[in-house]
Amino acid sequence: MTLGADAWLGRTAVLLAFTVVLATVVGVASYAGGREFQQSRVAEGASSTPSADPQPVPSTPAVLSDESRVLARSAAVRLPAPANGPAGSGSIISADGLILTSAHIAAPTAPGLALLYGGVQTLAGAPPDELVVSVSPGGVGPATPTFTAEVLAVDGYLDLAVLRIVADAQGRPLPNGARFPFVPLGSVADVDVNDDLTVFGFPSGAGGEVVAVAPGSVRAFLPDPRGRAPDPRFLLETTADFSTQSSGGMALDNAGRLVGVASTRPAAGGPAGARVVRAADLALPLVRAATNSTAYVSPYLTRGTGSEQAEDLGWTLAGPPCPQDGRAFLDGSSAKVVAHVFLRGMARGEDVVRVLRRDGEPLRTVSSVWDADEQGCLATELSEVDVGLGAGDGFQAGNYSLEVFVGPEQQQLTTTEVTLTPED
Repeated sequence: MTLGADAWLGRTAVLLAFTVVLATVVGVASYAGGREFQQSRVAEGASSTPSADPQPVPSTPAVLSDESRVLARSAAVRLPAPANGPAGSGSIISADGLILTSAHIAAPTAPGLALLYGGVQTLAGAPPDELVVSVSPGGVGPATPTFTAEVLAVDGYLDLAVLRIVADAQGRPLPNGARFPFVPLGSVADVDVNDDLTVFGFPSGAGGEVVAVAPGSVRAFLPDPRGRAPDPRFLLETTADFSTQSSGGMALDNAGRLVGVASTRPAAGGPAGARVVRAADLALPLVRAATNSTAYVSPYLTRGTGSEQAEDLGWTLAGPPCPQDGRAFLDGSSAKVVAHVFLRGMARGEDVVRVLRRDGEPLRTVSSVWDADEQGCLATELSEVDVGLGAGDGFQAGNYSLEVFVGPEQQQLTTTEVTLTPED
């Protein structure tokens, strides 16, 4: 049986009451109360020294309780797959519908992802502003599309994102005062090596619409391989065996607190083949930004120079990476059309995001890291794959454009356009 948003919210009222009790017992509240973790937040440039007057932390139970398991299943959400990637998982972390998940699920071309994972990040189309959220009634049975959530804060370098549920799956307003079951946020400061860690998510393959539970423990704490985040507990390596679509799902300690976000993507420079979770502590600045409706910009990304400029060198049919004789024009016959933009004033390591469109509709979004000196040519290929045609079929007629954005704030530098006709 498929439940609508109203019915699902009604069936989870008891779970919500339990959530509030659990939050009180373990010493944490919803994000609105703002748990003061014992460990200061490195994302805000603070010291890793514990607070002079830390909040009391209760002892952790020997096992994860049945009540916490039921709550975790109800607060787990399934998020749709990007156009060329797997689906993912997430967790409701507040009574008014904030969701914590992975950036590569919610915003696959977010600045920072190309640096974190190495290489170009490509998405067919453009990242959505809203995602359909599937939930399982009471955490039992297949998850079905029930809500719509908007993306509020993203940090590609941390691979974390915060969304908020804003409507039902058809875009209709939620009932007044709608409240959601949620898992309280915890801190990696409260767990140690060999402590239990239980991952909840929606696995890949058969049964991927049902919440799966992967028990395990903390194998090791891993620092940021690039050293941009100074906290030595940047990642937790775990023995929990979870699969691809569990990325973005919750990792709970035995008190039922979300202490990490599961990730199956191997970071460049990180341990190959390891199952890791990202410290929940790192998500707090994103949660605060989402709560306060303020813009979030990652402090870990390479800052731009403020002097970036772009010169449109036109479009060519294949040919060299950059025209040598000024503005170039289409000539000849080829299966590839290339847009050329000359960039100046760039900082090595800053993010570059490109959006290719046909008649205003996004065809492809590409995120990469500028790995050159202060200036150079940026060549972006428009192939028949972009327009959904087979080799030799030619291009669809239309107005094609390339938009170029740079830096953590994604400043738009230029838009270059070309009109293709069947003769081109």
